[in-house]
Amino acid sequence: MNRNFKSVLALVLLLGATAGANFAQAQVNWPAFKNQPTRTGVNGLENTINTGNAKFLTQAWIGIMGDLVDFSSPAIVNGVVYIGSQLLRPGKIKHSSGGRIVFGELDGQVHELTQAVEQALTSAQISCEVSRAIRNIQWRKLLWNAPFCAISCLTRATVKEIVESDSLTKLALDCMMEVREAAKAQAIVLDPGLFDETLNFSKSLGDFKPSMLQDLEAGKRLELDALLVAVVELADLTETPAPTLRGLAAASTLLAVSLGLS
Repeated sequence: MNRNFKSVLALVLLLGATAGANFAQAQVNWPAFKNQPTRTGVNGLENTINTGNAKFLTQAWIGIMGDLVDFSSPAIVNGVVYIGSQLLRPGKIKHSSGGRIVFGELDGQVHELTQAVEQALTSAQISCEVSRAIRNIQWRKLLWNAPFCAISCLTRATVKEIVESDSLTKLALDCMMEVREAAKAQAIVLDPGLFDETLNFSKSLGDFKPSMLQDLEAGKRLELDALLVAVVELADLTETPAPTLRGLAAASTLLAVSLGLS
């Protein structure tokens, strides 16, 4: 086991630690994926978690993700991971690009616990960055994930094949515009210049296969809720039109159901 993995494992164990009688101080209600049955990511009890009681959090539920079991506890900080990789076989992962974690607190502050996470990752030589605008960062990643994951699954196309197709590129741009409007309805402003930036980034990936296409080819459950359906649900909550996203979500969901990957 290398030092990086040991450090990350130690961090996970620390954040998911149990403390017996003190657990009630940090108990929160997370009955379903994305905090509650509607999966909108809104948890009215989340403010009960603070730097003083976070160490008392304990595992409350288990989520099945493909062939893996995710032993989950409520999020300490929110974040995104920028890395291109592919599981070739158990124990062998092919890294193609990136390798950075960006995380932060939803209110834009940086408390002691967030600093501790940064120190743990840095000491493990894992590239990371604390952001005071993590919600914006999360939406910016959805700007890529939502269109490219869905389109790649439905067409079995690599990123290179998508950006080299005029019709698929237009479909991706239509999807990006709807993601931008859904974000705007959540008070998150995404600059239109991000569209060109996202396409240029995609062109640099070559024949890379988005994670959802990799899961599809491996016969694993698809991450539709996190990467696509959640955006549609948030658009619905604010009555923001999203016909392209809705169509991609419906088609992707039908595909997943038909293949037993839902």
